[in-house]
Amino acid sequence: MATARPSPPPPPACLRLLINGGGGAGGGKGRSEGVMAEAPRCRRVGILGYGQLGRFLVGQLLARGPPLGLTLGFVWTRGGALDGVPPPLRLLDLKELPHKDVELVVEVAHPCVAKEYGEEILSHADFMLGSPTALSDPGTEQRLRGAAARGGHTLYVPRGALWGCEDIERMDRAGTLAALTVTMTKAPQSLRAAGWLRERAEAALAAGARTVLYEGPLRPLCALAPSNVNAMAAAALAAPSLGFDGVRACLVADPSAPDVHTVEVEVRGAGAQGRALSITSTRRNPALPGAVTGTGTRDSFWSSLQGATRRDPHPTYPIYPIYPIYPPVQAMAAASGSAEAVGPGMDPRTPPGPPKGPQGPPQGPPRDPPAPPATATPLNPVTSPPRPRPCHGGRSTGMPRGA
Repeated sequence: MATARPSPPPPPACLRLLINGGGGAGGGKGRSEGVMAEAPRCRRVGILGYGQLGRFLVGQLLARGPPLGLTLGFVWTRGGALDGVPPPLRLLDLKELPHKDVELVVEVAHPCVAKEYGEEILSHADFMLGSPTALSDPGTEQRLRGAAARGGHTLYVPRGALWGCEDIERMDRAGTLAALTVTMTKAPQSLRAAGWLRERAEAALAAGARTVLYEGPLRPLCALAPSNVNAMAAAALAAPSLGFDGVRACLVADPSAPDVHTVEVEVRGAGAQGRALSITSTRRNPALPGAVTGTGTRDSFWSSLQGATRRDPHPTYPIYPIYPIYPPVQAMAAASGSAEAVGPGMDPRTPPGPPKGPQGPPQGPPRDPPAPPATATPLNPVTSPPRPRPCHGGRSTGMPRGA
C-alpha cells in the first residue's frame, strides 16, 4: 500500500525564496482529496517598474499570460512614459492599488519602493521583491515580515541572477555551509553606485582598467549599489546562517566587458582545512551595454512570477522558506510598536580599505574616496556611470515618480 507523501513544513516567517519557479500563492494551500477542483481563474498581477525588466514582464503577461491563467492588472513607474501599456492598465497613483484587485505585486523598480510602500502593498496582496537589497536594512526586513504576517500575504524573493541557489539553501539548512562568497563583474557603465563607490567606478572608467571596487561583508555594499547586487542579496537570504553580514561580496568594474555580467559563486562546506567541500560556479550573462540587468535574468524572473501565482505547491516544494536573520517578527509585537532589532554592520558611508584576499576583512577604511590617477582624462558624461535617481519624483500625491 502506497504511503502518502508528507506535506512540507510550513515556513516560520512569511518570506519565501523562489528557487525553481514553482510553489503556491496565498500561503500555499492545496486541494483536498476527493473534492472537485475549482475552475481555474486568471490571477491578476501588478508590475512596479517599467525599465528593461519591467517591460519584459509586461510583454510576457500580455502575450503569454492568459493561457497560463495570468492577467496584467496594472503597471506603475517612478518616471518615464508607459508606452505600449494599454491606458486602462496604467496606474498613475499607487494610492489606487487597493482598488485594482490584484493577487500579486511584482517590484522591479528600486529598493526604495519596498522600503517606503512594501507594508501597504502586503496589506492587499502578495509581494514579489525584485530588489532584495532592501532587506539588508534590518528595520525594513522586520517591517515587511510583520506586514506579511498581519495581512496574511507572502513576501517572495526571486533568485534572479543567482546560480546554485538550491544547493546553497540545502547546505545552510543542513548546517554544512561554512562560507559563501559572491563576486560580480560588470562594466562601469552598468553600475548605479552611490557615495565613495561611485568615485571608484568613475576612476576605473577613466583609467580603463579592471578594478576591484569593493570586497568585504555584503550588508554595506547593498546600500552603495542597491540596483546592482540583488543576486548577492538573494544569496544572503538563501543562507540565513551567514546572512548579509556573513556572506562576502566582491564587486569588480571591468571596462573591457561592456556586454556581459559575470557572477561567480564560491561555496565552502564545513570540515577540516583541505578536506572541506568546495564549489565554484561562474555565470556569464549577456547584457546590453550599460544595462543593469542581464538578458538571461529576465527569464528567471518570469519563471519566479509564475511560481508565485500557482495555487498548488509543487510536489518537490521548490519554494523554500527563508528563515529570519533576526528573531521572527510577531504580529502582536509589531502591532504594539515594540522596538525593532538592529543588526551589526559597517557604516555604508565609510569605504573599506584595499582588499586583502577572499577571506580577509576590509582593512582600515580611508575616509576620503581614492582620487583618480593624475593621467586620467575627464569623464565623458555620456559614458560615465549614471547617478542613481532619488525615490521621490515630481508628483505631490501618491507614490513618487522615478525609475
